[in-house]
This record gives sequence, structure tokens and C-alpha cells, in this order.
Amino acid sequence: MVDLAGQLPEHAELHVVTHSRGGLLGDILARYSAEGGRKGFHTLEKNYLGKHDRTSDLAAIASLDDILRKRHIRVSKTVRVACPASGTLLASKRLDHYCNVVMNLLGMATGFHPAFQAFKALLGALVAAKGDPQALPGLEAQQPASPFIRALNNPWPETLIDSPLYVVSGISRVSVSWRGLAAILGKLYFRSGNDLVVDTASMYNGARRAAHRVQYFLDQSGTASHFNYFANNSTTSALLLALQSDGEGTVAGFSTGAQMAGDALRTGVAAGGKLIRDKVSGSKPVAFLIPGLLGSWLSDGQRTLWPDYQSLLQGGLTQLSMEHTHILAEAIPASAYTELADALSASHDVITFPYDWRHSPWHPARCWRKELRRCCNKVCRCRSWRMEPAG
Repeated sequence: MVDLAGQLPEHAELHVVTHSRGGLLGDILARYSAEGGRKGFHTLEKNYLGKHDRTSDLAAIASLDDILRKRHIRVSKTVRVACPASGTLLASKRLDHYCNVVMNLLGMATGFHPAFQAFKALLGALVAAKGDPQALPGLEAQQPASPFIRALNNPWPETLIDSPLYVVSGISRVSVSWRGLAAILGKLYFRSGNDLVVDTASMYNGARRAAHRVQYFLDQSGTASHFNYFANNSTTSALLLALQSDGEGTVAGFSTGAQMAGDALRTGVAAGGKLIRDKVSGSKPVAFLIPGLLGSWLSDGQRTLWPDYQSLLQGGLTQLSMEHTHILAEAIPASAYTELADALSASHDVITFPYDWRHSPWHPARCWRKELRRCCNKVCRCRSWRMEPAG
């Protein structure tokens, strides 16, 4: 990263496209963008790295501070493809088990050829050193528990990145093929949506952006994998549309919403993401998209309470008690409603209407009336699409 920074001219304007771990470098670069007053890493984050003896990280940050603060670069947009923004379980302690299964399968396929045995020994040495930031800093930096990852994902930075971020993500599906076997292994290993290398939920995290500056595209086709993003028609088209976007409005096929603040890695349904559409142009009729029962994401303002299946299994259902009056409905599930929202957006301004389903119907009805009034200030025609009991 320091080498790249040294080659940038003063006042450079950048459109950044990254793949996989390159997205971490893109996030670092965006932290130094002159737009939004970013200044790289702040004192709290540096102190955190210092407490964990990250001397090499701090030295790199000092070099970047010296180079980039003088050059006033501007990152106009970032298109981030399959980035392990909050780490990947493939780089965690469970990598040992994953590699062991994969290598045994490869061994049976090759008849345990001597060349295979040598490669297995090399991979074993790499796995043994994966937690050492001095031995393999690149692999260690992708562990979810890495101090670098935690500093980069600081949920409350002093300033937010204001330039647009377009996230291209994917979930591998099971099929009758070697890729299907890999998908099965990936699901057993990651225990959540993944593209065979990176947890899909992790792709939605990273350095914090300002509100309404992040858009997400999710590829769930049968050929989706970490190695096919630049070959599949759906993801290459999404990448091109993101590059052509002027940063205003939602790109076709993308959904909008807040970054997941790290808790997405624990959420069983998080791989689909959150769908939030709230912009009214005034030139189209408004279509309200109202989910069915249990179809709204609920949070306490800091973390997701529903749907968080792991928390529920540990007694987290009590957090949804009616005694807790501060709970907010923040989004509807992208995995269920994105296709419908995209189809409607061709002729309508789509407004998603999540609601607190714990209450009687009168409570969300009053909230919807307020939203109707807001939209009627700009347009006269409104329609609603309601699912299940929401009707």
C-alpha cells in the first residue's frame, strides 16, 4: 500500500475497482481521500493497534500519513468485489479442518502422487503460520479477530467516508459437479452464505461510509463463486453499471442500506442483506413494498435483534419483549424482495416499509400514514404491494 501511495500524483482523482483482499487496500485508500475530511487512521484506532503490538501496521500508517496527506488524493468511487471486509473464516483457526478435507479429496483424485505430498506439506506449513503477523501478514490480516480488521471496521470513527461504495457479492449454490461438492464443503465450513472463499456477510462491512453512500449487488446464480466474478454476465454487468454511475440514485440491480456493523457474521439470514429504498423523485408514482409477518429487520440502534438466529438460540428472544420500547424497524430482507423491488423500480419510485411486527396493526398503520404524507408532498399517486398478513 505504501508503494502504491508513493506512485500517486498530487490531487489524483481515483475510481477504484478491487477484488478480494484488494478491497482492504481500497478501504485504506478511501480513508485518506480529501473528500469528507478523512485523515486515515485516528488516534483511537492507532492506540488499539499499539496495545496489540502491531508495530509494522503503525509504521505503514505513519508512512501513509506522510505521503497521502500532502498529495490530497480524491477517491470518487470504489467498486469492491468479494472483499473480506471484516475478515473471512477461511483465514481463521478452522482453516486447518477445511484444508484437511480438501487435501484428502485431492489426494484421492491424484492417487497421492509425490508432487501432491510435497504440496500438502507446504500448505501445512503455511496453515501453521497463519496466525503470525510477522510470518504471513497478508493471511493474518484477513482473520476476523485480527486487530487490523477490527481497527479498519471501527463502527464509530471520528469521520465517515463520503464517496460512494458499490459492493459486488455472491453466494455459491449446490449443484451436481465438483463445484457443487465445493459448495457443500463451503457451507459445512462457513455455516452461512459464502462464495467458497469469503463469508458473504463480511463483504458488506469495512471502513464506515456516510449514510446512503453504500449499494450492494448479490449474485446467487448457479455459477457464483469467488473465482467467477469477472466472468459471469450478472456480476460483470453490475460492475460496469457501478462504474458508469454518477453516484446519485440506486444502480439497477443494487440495493441500498446501512453497513452491518460487524454483527452480520453471526446472522443466519444476513447473507441476503438488508433492503432499504426511501428516495422519491417526484416523477413516478410511489410503490410501497410492505413485508409479511416477521419480515422486518429489528434493531436496538446498535445491533440486529431480528433475525439473529444464534442470539435467539441463546435466549435472545427476551430482547424482543414489549418492555423494550427503543426497538426500531430498519429494513426488509433483500434476499426475499430485491427482485420485486427492481422490477417495480422501472415504473415506480419504490419505498420499502419495514414495521415493528410485535405491535398490533394500528401501530404500523400510524407510521405508514406519516410516510404517506411525506411522499404525497412530492407525488400524488401511491400504490402498495403487501405480503402475507401485511395486507
